[in-house]
Amino acid sequence: EQTSDIAFILNTLGRLWLANVEVDWSGFYKNERRHRIPLPTYAFERQRYWIEPSQEVHAMGVARRLSGKKSDIAEWFYVPSWKRAQLPENGNGSGPSCQNVCSLVFLDEGGFGAKLVKLLQNSGQRVTVVKAGTKFHRTNEESFTINPEVKEDYHALLKELKTDERSPSTIVHLWCLTSREESIAESYDLVRNVGFNSLLFLTQAIAKQLPGKLMQIKVISNHLHQVTGDEFLSPAKAILLGPCRVIPQEHPNIQCTNVDVEDRQPVEEYVQLLVKELTAKTTDAVVAYRGTHRWVQAFEPMKLGKSDYFNPKLREGGVYLITGGLGGIGLVLAEYLAQSVHAKLVLVSRTGLPDREQWQNWLGVYGEEDEVSQKIRKVQSIENQGATVLVLRADVADVNQMKAAIAQAHDKFGQVHGVIHAAGIANASSILLKEPDVAAGVMAPKVEGTLLLGQLLRESRLDFLVLCSSLSAQLGGIESVDYCSANAFLDAYAQKYHSEENVISMNWCTWQEVGMAVNTAVTFDLKEERERNLRFGISPEEGKEAFGRILGRSYPQVIVSSRDLTALIERNDKGGESVAVEELAESSIPKPTHPRPELSSDYVVPGNSTEQSIADIWQELLGVAHVGIHDNFFELGGHSLLATGLVARLKSVFPIELSVARLFENPTVHSLSEMVRQGGRDGRSLDESKSRGQKRKERIRG
Repeated sequence: EQTSDIAFILNTLGRLWLANVEVDWSGFYKNERRHRIPLPTYAFERQRYWIEPSQEVHAMGVARRLSGKKSDIAEWFYVPSWKRAQLPENGNGSGPSCQNVCSLVFLDEGGFGAKLVKLLQNSGQRVTVVKAGTKFHRTNEESFTINPEVKEDYHALLKELKTDERSPSTIVHLWCLTSREESIAESYDLVRNVGFNSLLFLTQAIAKQLPGKLMQIKVISNHLHQVTGDEFLSPAKAILLGPCRVIPQEHPNIQCTNVDVEDRQPVEEYVQLLVKELTAKTTDAVVAYRGTHRWVQAFEPMKLGKSDYFNPKLREGGVYLITGGLGGIGLVLAEYLAQSVHAKLVLVSRTGLPDREQWQNWLGVYGEEDEVSQKIRKVQSIENQGATVLVLRADVADVNQMKAAIAQAHDKFGQVHGVIHAAGIANASSILLKEPDVAAGVMAPKVEGTLLLGQLLRESRLDFLVLCSSLSAQLGGIESVDYCSANAFLDAYAQKYHSEENVISMNWCTWQEVGMAVNTAVTFDLKEERERNLRFGISPEEGKEAFGRILGRSYPQVIVSSRDLTALIERNDKGGESVAVEELAESSIPKPTHPRPELSSDYVVPGNSTEQSIADIWQELLGVAHVGIHDNFFELGGHSLLATGLVARLKSVFPIELSVARLFENPTVHSLSEMVRQGGRDGRSLDESKSRGQKRKERIRG
């Protein structure tokens, strides 16, 4: 930038002061000689630049409730619940508002969708239907067949609809309405392919073919939620909840709702109810219909006081197997069992440790800072507190490795009395970049590992099987759609098997010093939010205390949150757990615009369609009437949280890789437009990128 050094320094100092940086003003003015200069008065221009009061008051109220960590551990606990809810009055399913509305329905094989389509058409809607098949095929103007497992078919489908001016405002996904005949493992394979992966591909296609279009996706399921207590449950269907929670967080223009129905209700009656649900404007993420009643998910606070008595589920000298046993949380809970009952512990992990006779040599060679050395020291500390420890290497999702590990545990200690399933991995990436095989790898330890433990230890009649779930199952989170789904599965599995197999799911909030919240790499955009969450996280000692209190009771699922869970969910309903998502969601709501302020750059109008699109997004996000191509985003009032929202919006509109870090380097409309023209991060043109991508596909097909 061609500007005076002094002006640049003073401007930067002023911005630091506005950001609450303490400035040594005495030192700054130390060598100045100042003179009083009279200046003429002027009339204030009376231009408002304030947030609208209603939104500000609500945001401040939620922020106050989230501003601190609850001091009493007894108040950290919640249990899932369901509440009766009425549909808004506009959910009548017919009338002028439905005329010429376009809907897209992914048909099930049981006939439910066909009846739904007929009612929608009778109400005046233009309905396109999609059937699952082996390849993309257009049957007629209103009917398509696609292969659910082929990403390109979803793009081809939406491209055709856009060309025909039938772009949907509502998408009804019915492919996970199934019979109750399949096993959980079979159901998981099916739901992952035609449910989870299908929703990933659909979202990617929407972002590419219909960027920014406002729409709703209704994911219809059965056998998913336990509302009345006597339902047949298929826990594998819970992986649908990850996309339903995370899609709206990453794409504020898309509302996504899971609607669960039951088999016992007459189909015609349910179809009528569902038409009302589709035409109602609701923000509920999870809905269930039982009989003629509509239910929404809720979470009730529950006080769990300190237990001064011996925990009835723990045995003195008992044998306990911990998967993810060398992870942070696994080791903390192992230490709790050592301190409480001098347990015999089987710590199972994918990496394991060197043979015990090599430990001292390892410590001498690699030193105390080495990660393996730290785990060895921790195991030795646990043994010094009264436990006997067996460390085994095994992948919890590998049947042969787990069979061998359990056999070794039996040979060493005898019958296993309890299991803590703390294994898990995370791979932070947005839905637009998520590949099904990567997502399957994230879900495998929690989903396939849980199924394997249940299968291999069913004859052991365990005192308990604790599943270490996460608060992400309730709140979602940007770049964690697969992790959210995996934890939702744990919760559903516990609901199904708690009474007969003593399964308990514990949804943990962030731990301060251990766990995946600390160790998982996240993108630059989300680091600030993670640091904020860690400040309110629970310490290892608090985690032990909370674990003991939950284990001493008899609940299938308990959520642990050191902050007000209701407030977290309220903020989540506005667009996600992170403040960055909140900014992103608000950016999709029309804002009052204000005149362009005085800036260091002259106003220059956009010179092409790309610059115009970027300028429009800035104007909508910042509430400024006119944005020039050389205006600085941060000088206009942008900051790092708004920047995260801007990055997400730009990536949904343009086929580029962009991070907040690159936005800092290119903070003007013109420089961002040049990035788009060059194809993003690596400087290649868009045409070149597309060409190379096509060649890769041809090699794969070949």
